[in-house]
Amino acid sequence: MSDGRRSRYEMAGERLGHALDDLRTAVVAVEADRMCVDADEKGCC
Repeated sequence: MSDGRRSRYEMAGERLGHALDDLRTAVVAVEADRMCVDADEKGCC
């Protein structure tokens, strides 16, 4: 009797797999000196 479970999952569509991989490897650039408009009122940023 084995411990645990092994399952194989496949994507319904090949394009979906590529899209998910693109999202996983995406890099987002954020400017550190940008503040939100309401920073003083909300006490954020």
